[in-house]
Amino acid sequence: MRAAERVHAGGWLIDFGGQVAVSGGAAGTAWPVGLAHPAHRDQPVAELLLAAGSLATSGGSERTITLDGGVRVTHILDPRNGLPVDRTASVAVWHANAFTADVLSTALYVMGPDAGLEWAAARGFAACFIVPQDGSDQVALLATPAFGQRFPL
Repeated sequence: MRAAERVHAGGWLIDFGGQVAVSGGAAGTAWPVGLAHPAHRDQPVAELLLAAGSLATSGGSERTITLDGGVRVTHILDPRNGLPVDRTASVAVWHANAFTADVLSTALYVMGPDAGLEWAAARGFAACFIVPQDGSDQVALLATPAFGQRFPL
């Protein structure tokens, strides 16, 4: 990440919109970062303390259009069939490398919560699906062991 290479001293946070990259300041400091509700982007469902690395989130709540008849078209395409992926869940991924976090969050979103969690857990990736519960504003946080170790929920 070239922007991080230009920062010399102290802690920093770069907000890419849907992804943040951070470096802590003094020893033991961390940046508070909220996980947004997939359907209500201004409503945080959890706050994480991020001391280093990058947290990327992928979902279908932004950059989505609704066509006549209520058909939603999202900006994330499934490479297996070329169609837009429309899920109510979102997924957040932490990785030391910002590019890797971004790629993984998109790939896991395409896979969906069941296959995505299994795939990420088998490879030791820190991922958390934020899944709205039917009929309420509540969500389930479905995290891999690596995510739970890094960010106690």
